[in-house]
Amino acid sequence: MKRAFFIMLAGIIAVILILFFKPKPNVVIEPVTEQMPVSTPTNTAAVLEGIIFQAELTTQIPPTIATTTETRKILDVAKAQNLADWTNAFPNIKLWSHFQTRSSWVADQRDTNNYPTMILTGVNGITIQYKTKLTSIDAMGNHVREIELQTPFMDIDETREFGKALLQMMGKDTASFDAWCNKVGNNWIDAPLYDSYNARQPNNDKTYAFGTHITFNNEKPWYIDFIISDP
Repeated sequence: MKRAFFIMLAGIIAVILILFFKPKPNVVIEPVTEQMPVSTPTNTAAVLEGIIFQAELTTQIPPTIATTTETRKILDVAKAQNLADWTNAFPNIKLWSHFQTRSSWVADQRDTNNYPTMILTGVNGITIQYKTKLTSIDAMGNHVREIELQTPFMDIDETREFGKALLQMMGKDTASFDAWCNKVGNNWIDAPLYDSYNARQPNNDKTYAFGTHITFNNEKPWYIDFIISDP
């Protein structure tokens, strides 16, 4: 009995010794590498990338500057025979009076840098440009009966130069107008006025004529009133 007990005890001790002295396995600890999360681009990120790309593209390609030149319409008086031609050419024209089929229209341009410009054609194809401060139209229905063009205020030198150009366009001698300019100068008080008398408009049955008028301005005492009318 005792012998069996000692055999069992020895076996238990042997198992304990084996477990205690059993060699431990080598444990290899691998370094843990932390991976940064890969972010999926959101709409905001995409927009930012597009802005950055556009900015880079803008710095690489010089911008193109588009310039526009405003073209001022010049009305050819010889071709403007209908009332609609004049009312379309003058956005600020106003109906002055109306009786049955007869009407009068006036356009007064106050902007000195934006006076409308007309083309007048005379003998031998001579043309001049006429800047008008005030334009008056008299019509019967759609037919233009009379056109009145008033120049801006002018001194005697400007008046002489433009008046002589008008006379040459009309096929008239300029000597009498030169003599008038020499007589009056810029002294408008009690000064006589000049009348060119009529001249026939080429290729048309209308007539040309102009006269000088007083502005009562000491520096620019004159303006020219040019009339185109039916006979």
